[in-house]
Order: sequence, then C-alpha cells, then structure tokens
Amino acid sequence: MKKCILFLFVLLTTALMAQQNLTFKGIEIDGPIDKFVSELEDEGFERVREEEGVVVMMGDFAGYSNCEVAVISSENDGVVDAVGVMFHKREEWSVIEEDYNSLKSMLTVKYGRPFPVIEEFHGRTFDDNKIKFSFLTSERCKWMSIYDMDRGRIELFMQQTGKEEAAVVLNYYDYKNTNDVRSSAMDDL
Repeated sequence: MKKCILFLFVLLTTALMAQQNLTFKGIEIDGPIDKFVSELEDEGFERVREEEGVVVMMGDFAGYSNCEVAVISSENDGVVDAVGVMFHKREEWSVIEEDYNSLKSMLTVKYGRPFPVIEEFHGRTFDDNKIKFSFLTSERCKWMSIYDMDRGRIELFMQQTGKEEAAVVLNYYDYKNTNDVRSSAMDDL
C-alpha cells in the first residue's frame, strides 16, 4: 500500500510540475498580456510601445539597466507565451562577449548546463576583436546557448542590431502556453 501511495504522490507531483509555467522575474509567463505587463510595471518597468500582441517595455534586468523587454502573447487568446530581453547595444567584441559570458554564467548556475552551445565563427578571425565584431555584425558568427527545461526554453545569443552594433538577447518561451495554442490549432485539422 505504501508503494502505491508513494507512486501516486510522485505521479501527481510530476503532473503538477509539468503544468507549471516558466517564470520571468519571478512572474509566471502566463495569463492575459495586460496582467503580465502590469506586474512588470510593479517591478519598475515602463511601457514604451505596443503593437498587436506585443508590448515593449524598458527596465532593469539581471544587473543591467535600461533593457528593452518584449512581452509577446498568442494571437488566438492573448495569453503571454514568450518574453524577450535585449541588453545594451555594443560596438566592441570584448564588451558584448563579456555581457554574453556573464549572463551565460548566471543562467547556468540557475538552470544547469546549456545544450546545445554554438559559439563559432564562419571564417578565420586571427584572435582580433575588431575582426570578431565585424563577423558578428555581418552575420558570420553564431553565439548561442540554449537552456531547455520541462517548463520552457531559454535562448541566450548575440545578434546584430545595426551596421556597426550588436546586442545580447535573452528569450524565454513557455511550453505550456505554446503547447496549448498548438493543441488548439491541431483540433482544427
């Protein structure tokens, strides 16, 4: 009998954990976009602009000031299913690499080792930071770490933002809400 109860407890705990949403700043990535945005405003973020299904905000995140945060909801039901953060725009390889490595280190402590990790140049750089940065801004390198969990996926990467600038980007994707939208679409088929 004890084994049966223990088995049911483990099964129930696993099922409840699978239903949890990924969090951003301790806030579940779930619910109506207006509610999520309001909670971020309570955390000190300011609304900058809105487009259909996306609210862009500015605020401090992970020790960086004035980050741009995009809260994204599904078109079908307006439920938040992703959040993206763009950190400071940079013009030097050593500075953006430091941002990336610092965030990667913090994420790894919290979520475990990323997989896959892709950190490569497409061509020879000669260990020259100017050349490395030019590879990044001409999309000839890929720097990305992915944290895949039961609740969702976190992607950390470097991205070109202008002709001579780039930024580190951090995206949070909640699996529960994404799967709910997909399941609804599948019902239509």
